Amino acid sequence: MTKVLLIHPPIRITEPPYHPPLGLLSIAAVLDALGEQVAVLDLNAFRISLDAFRHEIRADEWDVVGFSALTSQYKHLKKLVPIVKEEHPDALIIGGGGGFSAQPREWLRWLPIDVIVIGEGENTIVELMDVVYSKRFNEVRGIAYKENGKVKFTEPRPFIGMPDSGVFESLDDLPYPAWDLAPVEVYLQNSRIPLCPATMDPNIRRLSITHERGCPYDCRFCYHCAMSARDYRRIYGREFKGWPAIRRPSPEYVVNHIKYLRMKYAINFVSMLDENLLADKKWCLEFADLYEREGLAGLVRFGCLGHPSCFDPALIRRLKDIGLTYVSIGAESADQHVLDALNKRSTVEQIQNAIDVCIKCEVYPITTWMITPDDDVESVLRTIRFWRRNQIKCRPFFETPYVATPLFEKYKDKIIDYFLEDEEKRRIAELEREGKTEEVEKIKDRALERYVERLGDAIDLAINLNPNFDDLQMLGLQQIMFEQDERRLIKWSKIRKRAHTNF
Repeated sequence: MTKVLLIHPPIRITEPPYHPPLGLLSIAAVLDALGEQVAVLDLNAFRISLDAFRHEIRADEWDVVGFSALTSQYKHLKKLVPIVKEEHPDALIIGGGGGFSAQPREWLRWLPIDVIVIGEGENTIVELMDVVYSKRFNEVRGIAYKENGKVKFTEPRPFIGMPDSGVFESLDDLPYPAWDLAPVEVYLQNSRIPLCPATMDPNIRRLSITHERGCPYDCRFCYHCAMSARDYRRIYGREFKGWPAIRRPSPEYVVNHIKYLRMKYAINFVSMLDENLLADKKWCLEFADLYEREGLAGLVRFGCLGHPSCFDPALIRRLKDIGLTYVSIGAESADQHVLDALNKRSTVEQIQNAIDVCIKCEVYPITTWMITPDDDVESVLRTIRFWRRNQIKCRPFFETPYVATPLFEKYKDKIIDYFLEDEEKRRIAELEREGKTEEVEKIKDRALERYVERLGDAIDLAINLNPNFDDLQMLGLQQIMFEQDERRLIKWSKIRKRAHTNF
């Protein structure tokens, strides 16, 4: 029996811990089914100090320590992983999740990690546990690892549901997340979340779930944690023709999961975090019928996410009948030029229709918006006026070039240059004259790591790629949009034009 500790770093520390680490808990469930001794340390639920963390992991000996993290959690990993290495020098340290999968080469260089699992890890972890002691990592598909200081990749693992993917042949074969190992009460205590009246009910008992893998869309600011063919192409640098963009388990699997949570934790609300639940109308209608037959309608209400093009009135009405209370709509902008630049594959008319359908069906439309590198005063004005017409009040995100997104690939060189220090730029110029390209790449690698450490929630400005506004103006623009101060925006625009003309 192997002793495994799985660690979830903090995330969005300005907010309460709203959502449990579902991917990590899925891996924990698989390990538990294998008969391994598994523990979960959720540092987002328990936001303890580094000294307390060191004390906690000293309490036992561990053969394997696993981290699951998104790119925005890297700043915490940079502190946590070395502590694990110090306290458990002989343990195999494994990384998984969206951040590790997005930059396996870099994170193996930057962190004292032994192995990175790329993409979904349930089948990979089964095979990886067989080589914990032999270290025959070359026998395990779907990983990157260090050997003699060099990063090596094994063959990409087929997605669950494809032939020869591993012991789990279907998403329906997966065990439910290991809720018994999670601090569920912490998340239940933070059930209230400001999305709609139902989610602010004092008596709400809410948990989050997600089952969808991948996405049928390819927005330039998004990345799907190496669970789609597009992500694999960016990681491995080759095509994966015939590999699916999106997969789901059966409606029965999802309904039974919700029934389990209702019976075990007495939940009365579930946040369905799938990126676009509404994309498959047939699946949703089958889910609704089964949900009703199993007696969950009205007993456990829920909310979900949807692309603006997917708002069929009959579908929303049916989901409303069984308990749908809100849909989060990725609107992003009310300017068509900006939407096209984002590769949203949606229109302003579809956004308006999505809002109208929700209101007619008495479902709360929650819209998300962003300020992009393609925005100018005119596009921002269009968005503000759209908000006014629809009585929307929100603070927009900044479109952030998270690693492995098309936006990041487009601006990668500019990002690195922005995070190079003056002395490093001078040194690069010298090294380039001397033809020392390897040394140049090492300096740029350090700059890239500084950028990744800077990344956090998209409500904050990590880097400004907009040629029309400087950093301070971008922050001011965010506030003007929040206040919907159209007059101040127009006045400011006129002042800027005069200044440029005089110059």
